[in-house]
Amino acid sequence: MKLFLIFLLFASFVLVAIFVYMYYLVRQKLFFDLVYICRSLKNNISFNKNQINDLLTNIFKQINKTSRYIIKNNKLSFSNYFLKNDKKKVIDFFKSIGHGDVNFEINNLNYYENIFVEIENKSKDELQKKGLMYFKLIIGIGIIICILLF
Repeated sequence: MKLFLIFLLFASFVLVAIFVYMYYLVRQKLFFDLVYICRSLKNNISFNKNQINDLLTNIFKQINKTSRYIIKNNKLSFSNYFLKNDKKKVIDFFKSIGHGDVNFEINNLNYYENIFVEIENKSKDELQKKGLMYFKLIIGIGIIICILLF
């Protein structure tokens, strides 16, 4: 019975570690998908001259399901995956799409693409540094507590 409870305790530490790591992973994927959206819109606007709504519908089919859910269902305002400044930039990006001519849209998409690439690189570094560190730290603490209780 004691061994079973220790196993449950360790499993709970592993789950917490996975959730912490997933936070950083989803954040990185969100900004990766936003960069993809910017690049796809820029290419399609300059060559196909289609409407923005049609382009966004086609692009959303190709991005990560989690990103699609957060962006499409307007979950940006209470999403924990964005920092306050990042939320404002993403909301401003989606508000600014489709309000100008082709040259304005391309310049606007270039501007936001540079911003999202920078944030994506930061989030990728955080995933490698903080995400893995917290993952290993939480599992290490779980192992130590299980050894002490055994």
